[in-house]
Amino acid sequence: MNPSTFIGILASMLLLGTVLFFTAESPDSFLNLPGLAIVLTGTMAATFISYPLREVLRVVGLVGVVFRRENT
Repeated sequence: MNPSTFIGILASMLLLGTVLFFTAESPDSFLNLPGLAIVLTGTMAATFISYPLREVLRVVGLVGVVFRRENT
């Protein structure tokens, strides 16, 4: 994995944790499962409508390559 990818993921998780800790009376108030389900399902539906299945599956396979290998 590219070190900058790891640093970016770690920094974003730390920022989210800091915001949750300092701003929320209850961290559970940031968790909205029905809203999350609507967003994820809508995103998947729009992706499957917009692209052929072969392309969607190819991109799913390429996600692993992004985190494992860096082209020089």
